[in-house]
Amino acid sequence: VEGMPHSATAVAAHDSRLIMMSSRDFEVLIQRYPRIGMTVMRNIARSLGDKLKTTDLAVSQLLSAPNS
Repeated sequence: VEGMPHSATAVAAHDSRLIMMSSRDFEVLIQRYPRIGMTVMRNIARSLGDKLKTTDLAVSQLLSAPNS
């Protein structure tokens, strides 16, 4: 997405078959099959929302903790 190296790793819980595609190939895929693009975007939005909730909770807890 950003054209930069990725900063995350993943470990499969089960045997998996994976594919790799270029950004351009992915763009062609979602132009041809818009429903795939919507599914990907929905999953990204859910993931970001979960991370935001977790971060918001952590910040709230830090701000409400008594000073030591």
